[in-house]
Amino acid sequence: MKWFSHLVCWLGKQAGLVLLLALVTFGIAAGQPPEDRWERLGRVAAAHARHSDALMELPDVVGVGIGVDAKNNPVLKVFTKHGRPAGVPRKLDGADVEIVPTGEFHALAPAAPAAVKPSATKPSVDKPPTVTFVSPQHGETVVGEVTLQVNATDDKGVTKVEFYYQQYDAYYSGKVPQLLATDTNGGDGWSCTWNTTAVPDERYILWAVAYDTKGQTASHNVTIAIDNTRGEPPAYSPDRFEDSAVSPIGVSVGNQYEASAGTIGCRLKDSSGRLFILSNNHVLALENTAPLNSWILQPGLYDMPAGTFPYAWQIVGTLTAYVPITFSRFASNKVDAAIAEVKRWGLDGETPLVATSAPSGSGVSRFW
Repeated sequence: MKWFSHLVCWLGKQAGLVLLLALVTFGIAAGQPPEDRWERLGRVAAAHARHSDALMELPDVVGVGIGVDAKNNPVLKVFTKHGRPAGVPRKLDGADVEIVPTGEFHALAPAAPAAVKPSATKPSVDKPPTVTFVSPQHGETVVGEVTLQVNATDDKGVTKVEFYYQQYDAYYSGKVPQLLATDTNGGDGWSCTWNTTAVPDERYILWAVAYDTKGQTASHNVTIAIDNTRGEPPAYSPDRFEDSAVSPIGVSVGNQYEASAGTIGCRLKDSSGRLFILSNNHVLALENTAPLNSWILQPGLYDMPAGTFPYAWQIVGTLTAYVPITFSRFASNKVDAAIAEVKRWGLDGETPLVATSAPSGSGVSRFW
C-alpha cells in the first residue's frame, strides 16, 4: 500500500531529530568520535529529506527511513519488496544507502461492520390512562350542588370515570370510599354533580378512577371541606366581659374542620400592624388540608362537649398561611408552622388571646 509506505516515510521525517540524537549517543557509547557521527547523520538526514519522496515513487520501494548498518554507521535505509530496485544508488549526496528487502507493508484494515439483523416490529404497548381533578381543587371549601370535573386521557381511549367520596377521618379509620357516580360519556367532559347538603359538614376525600379499553385504571384524589351551615359567625356573644382574655393560659386552639386541639406558640404582628397567632401546621392547617380562611377556635373542638356548636367568641382567627409539610421518610422539613390572622369580634386591638406575661427576649419581627 503506497499510502502506508508514505506514512512510514513521513513518520521518519518527523522522528529525524530523535533518531539523530539517539544515534549520536550510541556512537559516543561505542567510542566513535561524536564530530564524525554528527557529520554522517547530517548527510543521511539531508539525503532523506531531499530524496525520500522520489524514492517512494519507484515501483519496488515500500518505505524510506534513517538507521544504522551492521557497523553502527548512519545510513539511509530503503525498504523494498525484493532486492535492489533499478534507480536506487548506493550513495545519495554522500550518504550511504542500504537496501532492506521486507516485502510489502500491510496496514490493518478496519473490521467489517457487523451484519445488521432486521429488527422485529414490536407490538404497540397499551399504556394505562391518566386522570387529574380540575374541580374542585385540593383544600377547597364547597357548598350546595357542586360539579366534580376531571381530565382523563388514554392512548387507546377512556371508557369511563368513576367518582368516589369518603369522610376524611372515616377513611383513615378503615372505611372504604363510597361510589358517587359513573360517567361513561366523555364527549362533554368527564364529570358528575354532587349535592353536598346530603352529607354533614366535614372534610372529605374525593377520588376519580379512569378506565381504558383494556380495563387498566388510574386514579387521583383531592381533599375538600363542605360548609353548608356555618357561614359567618353570629354577632359577638355578650356572655363574656370585653376586657377579659379570650381564654386563660393553657386553653387549646384548633381548626373548625377537626375535633382536635393544640397550643398557641405566640402572638405576632406584621409591618402593617396586622395581628397573627403563630402555631403548628398540624394544629391550625391540619397537615396541609385545612382551607385558607377556615376558623381557628379557642378552645379547640376536642376540648368541647360532643355536638356543641362553638360560640362566636371562640373564633379567635382565620387560617392565613402555613409552611407545607412533606410526608416522606426522605423529607427534610425544617418547621411545622402556620399563622392565623386574629379576628376580634367586639374586642379592641390590645385584648389578649390568653392571659400572658411580657416576653423575656426580643419580639419576632418577621415570620412570613
